[in-house]
Amino acid sequence: MKQNRAEACKLLFFAFFFFISIFPSTGLSKNKTSFLIAADTQSSSVLLLKAKSCKNKLLHSQKKRIRSKWLLCVLVYQQALKQKPSEEVQLEAYTDLTDLYHQLGRYSGKKSDKGKEKYWEEMKLKLASRSNQTGSPLMTPEKAEQIPASGEIFNLRTWNHREYLRIVLDLKGPVKYEIHEFKESGAVQIDFPKTTLQSGLNLKVFPLDKTQMQAQLSQLPDRALLSLTHVSYKSLSVTELLNPGRLVIDFHKTDETVSAKQEEDALSIPPPKKTLEDLSFPKPGIHKIIIDPGHGGKDPGAIGLSGYPEKEAVLDIGLRLKELVMSQLKVNVIMTRSKDVFISLEERAEMANEANVDLFISIHANSSPHRTTHGIEIYLLGQSSDKRALRTAARENNSTEKEAVDLEKNLFSIKKDLTQEYKKEESLELAHITRSSFLNILRPLYPVVDLGIKTAPFYVLMHTSMPSILAEVSFISNPVEEQRLKNPGYRQKMAESLLEAIQNYVSFNSPLASF
Repeated sequence: MKQNRAEACKLLFFAFFFFISIFPSTGLSKNKTSFLIAADTQSSSVLLLKAKSCKNKLLHSQKKRIRSKWLLCVLVYQQALKQKPSEEVQLEAYTDLTDLYHQLGRYSGKKSDKGKEKYWEEMKLKLASRSNQTGSPLMTPEKAEQIPASGEIFNLRTWNHREYLRIVLDLKGPVKYEIHEFKESGAVQIDFPKTTLQSGLNLKVFPLDKTQMQAQLSQLPDRALLSLTHVSYKSLSVTELLNPGRLVIDFHKTDETVSAKQEEDALSIPPPKKTLEDLSFPKPGIHKIIIDPGHGGKDPGAIGLSGYPEKEAVLDIGLRLKELVMSQLKVNVIMTRSKDVFISLEERAEMANEANVDLFISIHANSSPHRTTHGIEIYLLGQSSDKRALRTAARENNSTEKEAVDLEKNLFSIKKDLTQEYKKEESLELAHITRSSFLNILRPLYPVVDLGIKTAPFYVLMHTSMPSILAEVSFISNPVEEQRLKNPGYRQKMAESLLEAIQNYVSFNSPLASF
């Protein structure tokens, strides 16, 4: 009993400051309005969005080990339930509260948390049962997934650019949508009537940047819901793309608009599928990485029009990256080469495997017979995306295109290897993070062309056992990009882009602190 009283007092103490922060416009007014009145001025839907934001932020914060933080989120959900919410809002709140106490129970091991998880689960089931008896269409999210739908959302991808925030939904079949904007609270809800979510997407959370911006997909009766919180934008546009089906939602941060068609090709490869478990309880942390500057010694790599060699540019970028990583991250760094020496592809792969590193990042400069071709590409292992990808792999492998095709055929023999499947998913995640980092850092300074994420049979990617990517940072064959590569400031920005990618990947995959 004393423990419960102490916990209640602690909760009320923190609640005061919490409500001041999430309801600053109301707060404690001169007429001595209680801080709880602030919640009463909010609709149940808005409070639900605030509660979801609280929950989602907590699940991605090191503060998840602090019990009072969990209880504050619970309090916001309870305030939403006090506002005479619709049955759908009740169902979402009950579902989230069940999950909150489930997650908290895994940290604390307290029987009381397990008991509250069971309580909210029963509330959810009772609501669904009562609604079904009265003929209401409301049902649990699990049952809603069985409803015949006009379409399905099977993936969500995000890009946070300087000019806009882009969300891409990958679709199966036609979908309709309804947009509800709450600009004062920075919330947006997009309803998809008669649409289902692919297994694993229900209640999945997608961080949109380093602040509080988040997106969440939820399966509701007869519809799917995309909820966004803390979004700041000037205008919103939606573009439908076909073959494959996609819905591109752009939140424009300025008055300028960006055509989704301009980057349609870059949206071709979806990021890896993850479950809520993956997001809430990440993999073991990243402790050791290997940086692989391509070519070296007798192998100059591609050579620019003025004679500047690829091997020199990528070595400098790699050394800058090593210095940044060692100064800013608690990660060990290994270089396949730290000076102008020749290291065979076999030796590079062996070095990574023997050191048992967690990430392999190979740095190269691209080349094309067409001098006007320019941009940044991120590669991962797979069958060639197109003929140019095959030519790129052949050049970086120091082989002919026929030999690259033969190497590509070997992929079929390892497709069923579970280790390779794991590596593929993690490499794809790393590729998307790296691509986003390049655009975030370089586009404000240079007119960078995003050539997207592609696959090709690179030797070093095929023969390393850890998640790996190959970054083609610029086209040295393009006179303008060659001059940029010769500029130390540009190479520094390249290194900073790769550092941000590693930081984000390490952060996303770092182990949870103990409760």
